[in-house]
Amino acid sequence: MEEKLLLIKYQDNFADNFTSYAYAKIISKKSNTKYFYENDPKSRKDFEKLMSDFNLKCDYISKNRAKEIYHDALKNDKIHINRRFIRKKQFVNKPHFNFRDINLIGADILNDFKFSNSNFLISYDILEEINASNSIGLYINEKDELDLEYVNKALKRLNKYVKKPILFIFTQKKLDIQNKLFLNPKIICIDDFREEFYLLKNCKHKIILNERYSYSEGFWAAILSQKDYYYNIYDKNIKTKNFKFNWIGV
Repeated sequence: MEEKLLLIKYQDNFADNFTSYAYAKIISKKSNTKYFYENDPKSRKDFEKLMSDFNLKCDYISKNRAKEIYHDALKNDKIHINRRFIRKKQFVNKPHFNFRDINLIGADILNDFKFSNSNFLISYDILEEINASNSIGLYINEKDELDLEYVNKALKRLNKYVKKPILFIFTQKKLDIQNKLFLNPKIICIDDFREEFYLLKNCKHKIILNERYSYSEGFWAAILSQKDYYYNIYDKNIKTKNFKFNWIGV
């Protein structure tokens, strides 16, 4: 009987790598499929450098064998297991996860996506302010636009549940938002993506943008700091089921 093999595509953004990895683990659990990365020297080196602070356990497969299997976790509605096309929705809600899928791999993900090293500087003054306040974290990738209408709706909703919230926006993008947001934000520009994600993850509440490059970072920051008394806001246009009760669509 032919062994079922799935190839995980390398991603440039580390949070997108979380997404690819999580898709593979879900598919593996549901269909008894083994997953691998291609053993391409440069791509493997770049990937391992990018993900070195986390606990990801990776198996690799030769380039020749990789030609027979393929998986693009973020773009395609279909995946390749060996040479067979299978619709991804048989396994997961694409591109947004179903919580039952996340729960299926929850214990593994919490361990795999945990910082195994902390060999990066942390701005403890910012961290202290985040921990001491009803902090709201929002990540905006420089390639995406900030949807002011959606963010303001999210902030107004959170203001009903949270006393004296403080908004922290993590971005490298120049934002023209003076007097345009319901809350006056603190703009945090940090070069080290590890520190940026660490601080975002520590924010008590999250606003998750439904944008190509921003979504995965906000999503995983919320998943990995999940507590039942914190609120996470997502775009209600995301058509998925089983969000937890403290995930609110606006």
